[in-house]
Amino acid sequence: MEDLANLHLLAVEGGATRTHWRLYQVHHHKKNLIEEGLLGCGNWKSLPFAATRALLRNLPKKCDIVAVFLAGCATEEDRTAVRSLCKEIWPSAQRILVGSDRDSGYGAAFQGKDGILVIAGTGSAVTGKKGPQIETAAGWGKLLGDPGSGFALGVLALREGLRRFDLEQTVSPFLQSVRKRLGIRSMRQLTDWAEQADKADLADLAPVLFEHQKDPEIHAILWSAALMLAECCSAVAVRLKDERPSVRLAGGIFEHHPEYVRLFRKALLRHLPHAEISLSCNLGVEGAVWLALQNQTGAPPSLVSEAPPVAATEEKNPRSQGWRSFSNEKLVQLFVEEEIYVQEALRGAIRPLAQAIDIVSKRLLMGGRLFYMGAGTSGRLGILDAAELPPTFGLSPETVQGILAGGSAALIRSSEAKEDDAKLAITALRRRKLTPQDTICALSASGTTPFAWGAIREANRIGAYSILITCTPQPIPPGPNIAIQLVTGPELLAGSTRLKAGTATKIALNILSTGVMIRLGRVRDHSMAYLHPSNRKLRRRAIRILSDILRITQSEAQKKLKSADWNLKTILTKNC
Repeated sequence: MEDLANLHLLAVEGGATRTHWRLYQVHHHKKNLIEEGLLGCGNWKSLPFAATRALLRNLPKKCDIVAVFLAGCATEEDRTAVRSLCKEIWPSAQRILVGSDRDSGYGAAFQGKDGILVIAGTGSAVTGKKGPQIETAAGWGKLLGDPGSGFALGVLALREGLRRFDLEQTVSPFLQSVRKRLGIRSMRQLTDWAEQADKADLADLAPVLFEHQKDPEIHAILWSAALMLAECCSAVAVRLKDERPSVRLAGGIFEHHPEYVRLFRKALLRHLPHAEISLSCNLGVEGAVWLALQNQTGAPPSLVSEAPPVAATEEKNPRSQGWRSFSNEKLVQLFVEEEIYVQEALRGAIRPLAQAIDIVSKRLLMGGRLFYMGAGTSGRLGILDAAELPPTFGLSPETVQGILAGGSAALIRSSEAKEDDAKLAITALRRRKLTPQDTICALSASGTTPFAWGAIREANRIGAYSILITCTPQPIPPGPNIAIQLVTGPELLAGSTRLKAGTATKIALNILSTGVMIRLGRVRDHSMAYLHPSNRKLRRRAIRILSDILRITQSEAQKKLKSADWNLKTILTKNC
């Protein structure tokens, strides 16, 4: 454990029903609880983004270490988005650790040791670890796979009660208790309630279920649910090759209902007769604390994710210190001199840019397309480059497309919050029917934008080629086939990537697209051979281009263009 002195640590565990948080003062190896509290649902998948932000904004602000573990925070896109949100709410935090409630639950139960954690609360999940190997089961959500959870028990019991009503026209004691609990008189009102109920509402029926556990049908439901959860636990043990696993049970269904523990134990021992089974003694929020203090030592490494260092573009630039007192001339000089870092950044990216030109040109010749994917300033620059290619090089607008988080509305009105939604990028690419011949170029100054990474992962899934253009000096995680890192350093205005980072990105896109057009033969020497002359200025340019290439007078060039309906490409194809 690090030697930490007088730091405030905020630990948060969010589940489908409630969010438990604790604030500690940490001094060296000791921690003192300052305050704690409970909030509502903290499920990352089921809550709208705005609701999650509002939930976290209710937590203490003065924090040096923040550990947030939310149900449903399962993928790297999820963790990146949660990290970004935490950095927004706690900008001065020295360390931010994020993950799912699986991770905090495992940390609470085993604190780095090997074993299998089985959670049965509103939802269910099984997580096992043996050395570096991690295996999971269940936890797929209420519709696809929360076996043995409070939600599953509530649904199964209601279905059984309604089945008996359909067959026998009798209301079972269980349904009578449910109707009394809900203040409902008729069966139709019950079904109407069920249609509107959420996961937590149905899980709240579990205590009623256990009140009627002596009913043969109810007992059969409990046994079936325990058996399915035990099968998941056994499957994890088999994959870990552990015949004598230490199994810890957590979650409200296990904690409050000893009969369910007994049923689960009986079911699991059928599969794993040498398993050691016990209730976890620690709360999930305590696992969040442990993981934060251990700095991930012993934690499931592929599941828990710590916030990366502050992006270089977010750091303070010492050259703009005190610039409010600068004269206007000195301010302009400062901005001009700062552009030297753009040239240095581009010089350092010559090799990957050249590689990208080669790959993209070959794939376009195969009939593929190029998609620029980005949010905010980076995304708008992609839109700009894509829009300029058809008139400049006579390219079909379908061949190179810019996709901006937030859509066309984000071009004129800021929609930066959309960058946290990786699903938007995936949906956009699926609408355009991405193919293995296509290339996506993700644009992210920070290198962490979920929208950009969603595009990269969708490209990888399809087998398309992926390029990342970023301004971070940090190592790039596995994903893109090519990473073009334009290391421009801190902005004069911290975090304003429309400055150097934006300039470098625009030039990189200019180089990439122009280089590709040269390789595709759409440039003759220094001229736009496939120019689409749609106005007077461009027609004069087309005349000059044709005159130079064919070595004829401008008058002759004008006559040829008029006779060809100003199609420069057609004339050059016939004469060159």
